[in-house]
Amino acid sequence: MDDLATFAQALPSWVGSDGLPLSYRHFRYGMAHLARDDARQTLRLGIAGRMAGATNQDFRSWRRELKRIG
Repeated sequence: MDDLATFAQALPSWVGSDGLPLSYRHFRYGMAHLARDDARQTLRLGIAGRMAGATNQDFRSWRRELKRIG
């Protein structure tokens, strides 16, 4: 039930008028997408927290690398 509620809250356009996913395939893909998105957000927060405690030189090096990449 928790997964169903999470799915309905995060992807309301993939939920029918009965409150259930449009198909089992929609549900499986949507839950996998939500798991990947959560992992990305966790990684971003972890990197930000790590940089908050870094020395100035480490932060500058990290920022320089990010600018080079994107």
